[in-house]
Amino acid sequence: MHGRRSSKSSVTAGLVAGALVLAGCGSSASPLPSTAASSAAIVSAASPASPTQPVSQASSPASSISPVSSPSASGATTGRLPVGRIVFDRLSGGPEGDLDGLFILGTDGKEQSVTLPGRPGFAYGVWNSDGTRLLLDTFGDATPSTVGILDLASGNVTPIAPHGLAGGLDCSDWSPDNARVVCAYGSDQKTADGLYSVAVSGSDVTRLTHSPYHDTVGSIGECGGGENRGVYSPDGKHIAYEQQRCGTGPDPSSDEAGSIVVIGADGSSPKVVVPFGGVRTHPGGEISWSPDGRLIAFGTQDGVLSVVAPDGKGLRTIPVPDTGGGSFAYGPAWSPDGRWLLVSIGSHGVSDLWAIAADGSRSIQLTADDPAEAYTDWGPTPS
Repeated sequence: MHGRRSSKSSVTAGLVAGALVLAGCGSSASPLPSTAASSAAIVSAASPASPTQPVSQASSPASSISPVSSPSASGATTGRLPVGRIVFDRLSGGPEGDLDGLFILGTDGKEQSVTLPGRPGFAYGVWNSDGTRLLLDTFGDATPSTVGILDLASGNVTPIAPHGLAGGLDCSDWSPDNARVVCAYGSDQKTADGLYSVAVSGSDVTRLTHSPYHDTVGSIGECGGGENRGVYSPDGKHIAYEQQRCGTGPDPSSDEAGSIVVIGADGSSPKVVVPFGGVRTHPGGEISWSPDGRLIAFGTQDGVLSVVAPDGKGLRTIPVPDTGGGSFAYGPAWSPDGRWLLVSIGSHGVSDLWAIAADGSRSIQLTADDPAEAYTDWGPTPS
């Protein structure tokens, strides 16, 4: 399987189902036509050469770059979100654990629980540019993969189900004009695996890449290889994404490796900016493009928060606080003003959300719960 929980073999069946399904909370899932809307609720809570060619890793100029460390982290505090709103998952047992819910947190420190259609085993939300809608990815063992747009005011979910791609789609970001989303696709056939640009109506689909890497099943494990986790540049002219190459052993996820590639928004001119082995591919390994377009943030396989320019230059690390349970950081998301990065920090299945100043000089702990909080995005407060 492609995407954010790609090492968890138990969800694979949900990704190869043939129809997009969205069902009301508490009911069994049922197919909807692509134009139908399903209901969700928000409840307040207390507290390369061409788009068709695979990218050549040998052409990467980044393979000789060594990370440059930022100053040591300091100024750790516990407090509220400094700007905008965040959306995140809360899971029991780490980023591959059981979904406890999808939540929204604002500067007032109060959480909102998003009631998801169909009771999925996993969900991921991404803000549109004005903070009024969420691009919603859900799937589970009992339900197929679903993609839709959640309107926060009405609670309605409008499915995105392009012909021929429904059921294996994993969408990760909006275009700046909110007209399109970038999605990964994975299937048993493999010939369709790659990145796609999809109109939010689902009526227009442009294939961007042909992935040379695919889901791999070993004798004792599985790895979700492919091309995924795409994010648009702020001007909409480029897309950064991860390539995930599986290992060859009995558990191909144990030695999987990932790279970051930047392409034109039409799939042209691919450029490797972080070579294989430099980026986290295991669950929670999102990447994020800064609002000014100058940096791409990511976590390494070893949990080091890092940034790099879109041309592969200036790779450096950003320090994060040691939480007592460790300082493993993953899943960064830039704040709307570009001054902060939202990350999950922790270890042993428990992680909390922190806002880290872009220069590493300050950090604010935002949550303090036993479950893991991950799969984050940071958006604006709607006007």
